[in-house]
Order: sequence, then structure tokens, then C-alpha cells
Amino acid sequence: MGTAEAADKGISGLVQGSGANRGAGSRFAAGSRAG
Repeated sequence: MGTAEAADKGISGLVQGSGANRGAGSRFAAGSRAG
């Protein structure tokens, strides 16, 4: 998974605001920034 794709998924999860999506989204976004 590319960092841009991970960031996009992270933002999508955060924007959707669902508990599961928010958790996954923040992990994707954090991984993108760290990686």
C-alpha cells in the first residue's frame, strides 16, 4: 500500500466518523506519516 493511498483511507475513515472506520483511519494515517 502506498503512503498516499494509506493517507486517503485514513482521511476517509476519519471523515466517515464511524467508530470502526475512525480507528482504522487513524491507524492508516499514523502509519502513513510514520512511514
